[in-house]
Amino acid sequence: MADELERLASVARDFELEADDDFVDPKLLAAVIDRLQGKLCRVLNQAKKRGDHLLAGQTACAWVSVTCLMSRTAAADRLCVGEQLGHLPRIAAALSSGQIGYQATAVICHLSEQEHWIDYARRFSIKELRYLTYKAREVWDAEGFEKDNEEDYESNLLPLCYFHHRQVHEGGWQVVRAGEGVKFIPPDRVIPKRVRGPGMRWAA
Repeated sequence: MADELERLASVARDFELEADDDFVDPKLLAAVIDRLQGKLCRVLNQAKKRGDHLLAGQTACAWVSVTCLMSRTAAADRLCVGEQLGHLPRIAAALSSGQIGYQATAVICHLSEQEHWIDYARRFSIKELRYLTYKAREVWDAEGFEKDNEEDYESNLLPLCYFHHRQVHEGGWQVVRAGEGVKFIPPDRVIPKRVRGPGMRWAA
């Protein structure tokens, strides 16, 4: 098995050094990488079953994180996918053949633990269940989750001049979106003008 892995490493090294980037099919390259991700997940799952992490005195997630040089979130993802692929032969075959990518596989694997979700649906309210799916996505699709949050945040940004910035932070005014524009809502009561004393700083 070590010889097979050495051959794979040698082929990958030669490909990286010799393949002309202008003529590499990105779709095929991504499919090969995703297929190997699936293999890695299965390897890590077997290592967990053997208890390799126990020899290092670590949790399985921590061991994978250190061994594979990835975050613990990514490590937990690989362990989940490795475990579930054994129960989902058609999904495993689709990943190996390039019909679906690794990210889609991970989403399916995380949601395939049906008994857990049925139990959650019985125990929690709809609001709580939505929160669980929100947190689940934060775990299995961290990049997409962060990207969506950043886009939502940036779309709601409103540059304010120094005067209006102080009015909002110190004067009790509110700023709300109204269609394509914004509305400034005054406070319910007049807030006395603040006078800066020695050593006092205004809001940034």
